[in-house]
Amino acid sequence: GGNGGKFAPTMFTGATLGFVFAYGINQLGWVTLNQANFIAVAMGGLMSGVFKSPLTGIFLIAEITGGYELFIPLMIVSALSYFVSLYFEPHSALIRDLARKGLWAPSHERDWHILSNLNVGALMETNFRVLTTEMTLGAFVEVIAKSKRNVFPVVDKEGILKGVILLDDVRELMFNKEAYEKTTVGDLMHQPPATVGISDTMEQVMDKFENSMAWNLPVLDKANRYLGFVSKSSIFNEYRRSLIDRSKD
Repeated sequence: GGNGGKFAPTMFTGATLGFVFAYGINQLGWVTLNQANFIAVAMGGLMSGVFKSPLTGIFLIAEITGGYELFIPLMIVSALSYFVSLYFEPHSALIRDLARKGLWAPSHERDWHILSNLNVGALMETNFRVLTTEMTLGAFVEVIAKSKRNVFPVVDKEGILKGVILLDDVRELMFNKEAYEKTTVGDLMHQPPATVGISDTMEQVMDKFENSMAWNLPVLDKANRYLGFVSKSSIFNEYRRSLIDRSKD
């Protein structure tokens, strides 16, 4: 059963084909062929074609025969078998049935399939303290004391995102009380390295994280109004959870 149920018959069939071919040629009297060599080479060739694993076929037969005298013939036959079989059937015998039912895909395709099912809105976090450009540094320090986050979005009266402030940006100013009333949030904010649209695909989101090297990016609607933040860690956590769920199925 399982892989063994395909492996052993493949080896036996290859050996039989090699023997029949060599025996038939010998019976015709055209030339005398070494039947053992043809049995070994045919086994490797059939394995390469059936399992789409030419290197396995080459080295396995070399180990079985205990030598590398047949290495060149094995390479030629395995390569031909692999490419000819690939033309007629792109999948190995081990995964062919799953592939035809749409239940199998290469690992990189599975990764993107899982990511494509993730939604920005579902991963977005909204428990951030929102600031306004007119807010003074003193008022901002009070907000920091009540916040568990280290990033703060800055918006105008319409909710349009104007910038962001990181806790590290004001860490030194927090102890300068003379600047509490003179400095405003508008003076301290800066533009985020990138923004995420609520309708962006997860592939677009990951590209923005990759290009910006950021771990948190603000999420905006079509009118550039602030909605929340999406973090790379939350995407990875959801991806990991989805991967575990799929493996259980």
